[in-house]
Amino acid sequence: MLPTSSSQFTPEVGAGDGMTGDRRIDQARTDAAMRDPSELKKPPNPPRCVPPDDVELPGDDHLFFVGDVDGLLDEVEEFLTGTHQAPEGDVVTTSILFTDIVSSTEQSARMGHRKWTTLTDSHNAMVRATLVRHRGLEIKTLGDGFLATFDATTRAVRAALEIVAAAKNMDLEVRAGVHIGEVEVRPDDVVGLAVSIAKRVCDLAGPGQVFVSEAVKGLLVGSGIPTSDHGTRVLKGVPDRWRLFAVDG
Repeated sequence: MLPTSSSQFTPEVGAGDGMTGDRRIDQARTDAAMRDPSELKKPPNPPRCVPPDDVELPGDDHLFFVGDVDGLLDEVEEFLTGTHQAPEGDVVTTSILFTDIVSSTEQSARMGHRKWTTLTDSHNAMVRATLVRHRGLEIKTLGDGFLATFDATTRAVRAALEIVAAAKNMDLEVRAGVHIGEVEVRPDDVVGLAVSIAKRVCDLAGPGQVFVSEAVKGLLVGSGIPTSDHGTRVLKGVPDRWRLFAVDG
């Protein structure tokens, strides 16, 4: 026998209505309140926990503390926080070279933009060719200077001497600084206190000079590269005092 009143027949909430999830729940509470206002006094249903997508990690290990533990922890971290922490770069010991064109702003104003641009383009090409010859790795340009790294300290110093001498033949005064220390290698940069020290060493060099730290000086013994002591200096933003040496090329 078919029902004859709406009180005897209640359609299933969400059946064919195009609604899903919490909207169906809200609609069901509204419909119930229309039939019985006391339903509004009831607390709403707690939010449902949507299970995460299944993630299958490579390997045949079944214990969470063996195998690719880092991969497992990355997935747990993403589930809990919604993001992955950026991985740390490799830390290596390397020789760091900074170069800088002295008084570049004044020279640019004196020569004019077009002539200065042509000259600096030639300078940049010369520096890059020198880095290749001495197996240096260009990291980036900074204003009118370069940051590069080398796997051998003597090559870094010889490259610095060659760059300074070649720039002088182009009527440019360039200074350079070399330091060795640990850096964190990132996809397109190197960072760390050693990089800051190398930059400060370069900043203290005069026009046409190459300055090196005491750590570099010790590695030049037996290389035939002469140096002269320039005393201890304070490097801006760097703890302690640092003994610097000029390379007499």
